Amino acid sequence: MSSLRQRMKDVTTDLPGLLRQIAPSAAMVTVAILVSFLFAEIAARAINNVPLLSASNWVTEALEAGTENLTSVYDSELGWKARKDMRRVGDSANHPAAPDFSKVTVTTNSQSLRMNSASTPIREEAPKGAIFAVGDSFTWGSEVSDHETYSAHLESILNRPVLNAAYGGWGLDQMYLRSKELVPDLKPSLIILSPLSDDHLRNAFRRYGRAFKGYYDLTADGGLELKGLPVPRNSAAARDVGTLQSVLGHSYFIFWAMQILGQQEMWVNRNLLTDQVHSFEESVEISCRLFPKFQDLAAEHGTDLLYVQIYGSTELLQGEQHWYSTQGMECARKAGIKSIDTYDAFMAVLEQEGKEALLTHYSVWKDGRVGHMSSKGNRLVASTIADALKAE
Repeated sequence: MSSLRQRMKDVTTDLPGLLRQIAPSAAMVTVAILVSFLFAEIAARAINNVPLLSASNWVTEALEAGTENLTSVYDSELGWKARKDMRRVGDSANHPAAPDFSKVTVTTNSQSLRMNSASTPIREEAPKGAIFAVGDSFTWGSEVSDHETYSAHLESILNRPVLNAAYGGWGLDQMYLRSKELVPDLKPSLIILSPLSDDHLRNAFRRYGRAFKGYYDLTADGGLELKGLPVPRNSAAARDVGTLQSVLGHSYFIFWAMQILGQQEMWVNRNLLTDQVHSFEESVEISCRLFPKFQDLAAEHGTDLLYVQIYGSTELLQGEQHWYSTQGMECARKAGIKSIDTYDAFMAVLEQEGKEALLTHYSVWKDGRVGHMSSKGNRLVASTIADALKAE
């Protein structure tokens, strides 16, 4: 024991000397690492034609791509919406497992409404007294061409103009804000509110799918308070991208390496869907409190209101509706809104013709994942709506 104590005492006594011996080696290693990293950074930028002196935070840039991309643009209230006066051929999906979207047409007018035909002049103003459809990517028509959206099919079936005011990723809160913006000017004869069942949960977020958005808080008097305006942009601050990403996000080498290693989801999307300010139960309650607002908007401008609930394939294949699907429908009906649940129409296909027949109503990717509705699925939604309107 005394020998051990002596050795410890000797080490303690010689510690300054040991540190002096180690310090040069440690400094050289540190310098070597920094120089190697600098060369790697320069090489990565040169290979990818990235400006050598750019101080951009590449994590922030990638997050902002969720707001500003090929088909969307920043909006200070909604967070994001469709670009106006747009004419594209080819969907923006570039995943190797994606179907061939090279011939998909996406056309919008000066009001950011999606056209029902690629041949429509893009600056054509929307006609007054039309049917006005608002929803998320299923109503917008992701993965299909202009003439294959449910709005286009409905227009063809009814021989009445149908305006597609939807866009991907929206919750009911954004659908209401978009309707409040456009309905006074467009003066439609009918508003069709057609969310995906999952959209009842999107009211819970102040940032959804990388981009910030306007959102509502529940108030004690049974009302709603709009928050988060003007909608902020993603910044390089730690609160937006994460502590590590706020510093190392300025390295294009790290950003590029994460892409190569297949770790971009971890590096860039650390905060994807994490800016949740309400529980999902509260989110559905926000939907329920928004229904009277939709009614007031429709009444103020002398238009009818129709609620149509749309479903992804997962909910249909599991054979049971989610709790928020049924609660959303119940709230719409309790509010006195005419409602159509498309669940039965799609389940009839599954029960009578089988799973493969149901999947023809959706876009099926090469790796087996199921995406948005195909033209056939959108046609079924449109015919279900048309049948209900004709029966009135």
